Amino acid sequence: MNAKDEFKDRVGSSAESLIAVTGTGLSLLLALLAWLMATGRDRAIGLAATMTKELRESEEKFRAIADCTVNLEVWWGLDGRPRWINPSVKDYSGYTVQECLAMPDFAGTLKTCRVLHPS
Repeated sequence: MNAKDEFKDRVGSSAESLIAVTGTGLSLLLALLAWLMATGRDRAIGLAATMTKELRESEEKFRAIADCTVNLEVWWGLDGRPRWINPSVKDYSGYTVQECLAMPDFAGTLKTCRVLHPS
């Protein structure tokens, strides 16, 4: 197998070294790709574990603040039902958090509370 004359004219006598360097470079890139694919799952699992831990810590801090606020706080779901209510709901409505979450029409109950609408 011989190279064409125009290739020899363009590259000159360094064709062998050019092919060797290119082949070595491509081999290294292929080895890097194989290594990234082999270790990618472990790195992703480690990253997910770290992010989960940070999220839990952040949620604990946020919940501590939200549970201790004196204002009535309600987090509503897209379906119109409450997803979370802070404990101060008892001071505003007379109902516990569990009672409020179990109500079929908590929003309607809030509207009728005298504390929210004293008139």
